[in-house]
Amino acid sequence: MPPLWLYEVGNTLARRFPEEAEALLEVLVAFDLGEGETGEVWRHQAIDLVRLHHVTLYDAAYHALALVEGGLFVTADARYARRVTAVGGVQLLREYR
Repeated sequence: MPPLWLYEVGNTLARRFPEEAEALLEVLVAFDLGEGETGEVWRHQAIDLVRLHHVTLYDAAYHALALVEGGLFVTADARYARRVTAVGGVQLLREYR
């Protein structure tokens, strides 16, 4: 998991869902996702996203992790999602159910 995920997610939850943010973040922390080594495949994927789609590594790091692990990167950043839609593995927060 890229470092600082807890702060990223916590910030978004606190801003978008202020009344539920603490409980939601507590649930995520209980999953004990940790911050471990992401590996060479992740780095390659993240750099490709930056190079091919002209996005920041900051955003691409999370998306690359979702792609490598077969997950879904949920983001509030519509511009980022629009640029990488063809790659898959990304969904806007406002459309997430």
